[in-house]
Amino acid sequence: MTADGWLSSVTGIACYSAGAAVDAAQLVAKRDGFFFTKVPVSEVAQLERFVAAGFRIVDTHVVLECTGAQHREPQAVRTAIASDHAPVLAIAERAFIWSRFHRDPRFPRELANRVKRAWAENCLAGKRGEEVLVVTEDGAAAGFLAVLKAGNAAVIDLVAVHPERQGRKLGETLTHAFAARWAKRAERLRVGTQLANTAAMRLYERMGFRVAEAKYVLHAHVRNGAVLQ
Repeated sequence: MTADGWLSSVTGIACYSAGAAVDAAQLVAKRDGFFFTKVPVSEVAQLERFVAAGFRIVDTHVVLECTGAQHREPQAVRTAIASDHAPVLAIAERAFIWSRFHRDPRFPRELANRVKRAWAENCLAGKRGEEVLVVTEDGAAAGFLAVLKAGNAAVIDLVAVHPERQGRKLGETLTHAFAARWAKRAERLRVGTQLANTAAMRLYERMGFRVAEAKYVLHAHVRNGAVLQ
C-alpha cells in the first residue's frame, strides 16, 4: 500500500494505491480513506480477491500504442502560452465524463472535476510531463493535450476538448500534432483511455494505435473499517 500524497491533497481524503501483493481484506479493515488498484484483465484470481474485499470495478483502462506512423503537424496547434492557462484549466474542469473519478458514483462530480483541473495545472506549471499542446478555434483555446515521457515512450497524459466544441475533430487534430512532434523523439507513442469511451477508442485506432494492454480499475471507499456500499 502506497499513500498518494498528491491525490490526497487535491481531494482532502486520505488516498492509497493498493498493489497486487496487498491483502485486500486486511487493507479495508485497517484504514479509512480512498483506495484504488489496477488489475490486468488476465489476472482473474487477483481481481476476485479485491472484489471479495469490497472493491468495485469502475473502469476498464486500455492502453494503445503506435510506432512508425507519419503525421503532419496541424497549424492550429501550438505549445501552450501563458494566456492559454486559464482556458485550459476551465476546459479540464468541465470536459471530462469518462475518467475513473467521474464514473465512480461515490465521487461527487465537483470533486472529480477538481482532480482533472489540478492535474492540468501541474502539467502547465511544468511539474508533470514535457509540454502542453493547445488547439485553437477563432483564436481561442478549444482543447489541450499534455505529453508525458515514460521510458522510451511518449504518452498522451491528458487530453480534452471544450464541451461546446466537441464533435469537430479537435481531439484528432491534437493527436496528429502529438504524433508529428514526438514520433521521432520516442520509440513508441502511447495513450490510455477507457473501454467505455468508444469514440476515443475508434479515434486512436483510426490513427494507427493498437491495444497493448488492458486493466480493470477498482475503487474502495472505507469509513470506520467498512467499505461504503
